[in-house]
Amino acid sequence: MDIKTKLLECLDELGILIDGEEEDINLQEYIIDSLQFISFILAIEQKLNIEMPDEMLLYEKIESFNGYCEAVLSVVRSQHKAEIT
Repeated sequence: MDIKTKLLECLDELGILIDGEEEDINLQEYIIDSLQFISFILAIEQKLNIEMPDEMLLYEKIESFNGYCEAVLSVVRSQHKAEIT
């Protein structure tokens, strides 16, 4: 399972439904308040068994879903030292 799918699952578990067919989306259009944002970060940390660095805790980082997936993948690789697609 790839990072995009895992992040979409995290969103789905929070009741935030996103059509994965679009090329890229602005997550700020879906995550509209700080409670949703923090819940999303916590869900990612639990699902991927990582700790998000401080620079990933900025709301501005979620403008591009694809960009955020790449950033999360980088965190996973650095913390797990494993190849994940």
